[in-house]
Amino acid sequence: MPEKATVFLLCAAVLMVSLRLGYCNSDRHTRPPSKREKLIDSPAELASALRNISSGIDALKKNLWFFSKWVLKTLRKEIGAVKSKLANFETTNKYIHLITHFDVVNGSQEKMYFVTKTEEPFDIREADFFCGVFGGYLAEIDDAEEYKFIVNFLKKVDGYEVMTGGYDIDKERHWVYWHSGQPVKYSHWSEGNPNNYRGIEDCMEINLHRGGFNDLDCKSKRKFLCET
Repeated sequence: MPEKATVFLLCAAVLMVSLRLGYCNSDRHTRPPSKREKLIDSPAELASALRNISSGIDALKKNLWFFSKWVLKTLRKEIGAVKSKLANFETTNKYIHLITHFDVVNGSQEKMYFVTKTEEPFDIREADFFCGVFGGYLAEIDDAEEYKFIVNFLKKVDGYEVMTGGYDIDKERHWVYWHSGQPVKYSHWSEGNPNNYRGIEDCMEINLHRGGFNDLDCKSKRKFLCET
């Protein structure tokens, strides 16, 4: 029990004893006690009264302890229910946002791919973060089979120029993937690429007009492709 509550109860107990003893009645010696003012005239009665008060305080403490346990249990249950509802809401909201801003397809090897529906100035860091909101990352193409699947998907959703997670910003012609940091092992570069035109082409896109991968300025206005 908090210290202030204990002090309050002890003060209340002393006040009760004082009232029982009649110390608060200025006319105690000028009039007989009423039926509700039975005075304690012996140490035994005083000791008995104190024991009763002490028992009452102990019972109150016990009841308060059980009550606090019940309150905490109820609060935990309610908080759990609220968290569950919020989680369901967030999942639903993410799904709505996903299908609103992305074209989605389930791929091979238990992967899912989604590409933005509109072209925006590309920022590789922000794009990867945005993919991460939906549990994914900027696309990392591992082999010819995956590339073929992605190409067929992009053709269906008018994704002819789409950014991936490949870049060589840190070291020219040393192509790695932004999210994993792994080197780009499978390459399907279009003819004459990568050429680092004007010395500013450090990001990798899938360009179906050119027939494969293409390097271009990382700030170009493009769609981008995510995978999970």
